Amino acid sequence: MTNAAPTPEDIQLARQQLLATIAQEKAAGIPRFDRTDAVTDMKRTPFLMAMRANGYTAKLNPSGCQVLENCPWCKGSNRLTFTKGEQETRLCSDCGT
Repeated sequence: MTNAAPTPEDIQLARQQLLATIAQEKAAGIPRFDRTDAVTDMKRTPFLMAMRANGYTAKLNPSGCQVLENCPWCKGSNRLTFTKGEQETRLCSDCGT
């Protein structure tokens, strides 16, 4: 099985894209509570963006929210289940495992 985790370069590119979006929204005069940075976690959001760019989709519960669980390695609560075709993988946005 191949490693599904995004590379540091993937995450850095996603972070740059996110920051560019936020800067464009600020320049356009969008109020803080309506901008992307109002609902953005600067660690998890680029991780999710990088996974999406690599063809993975986060598993959602019936209400449409991402399914989060505790990571057995770092004990954080940012472990997500991703699917790509028939492949399903669980990765933590905090530690990458």
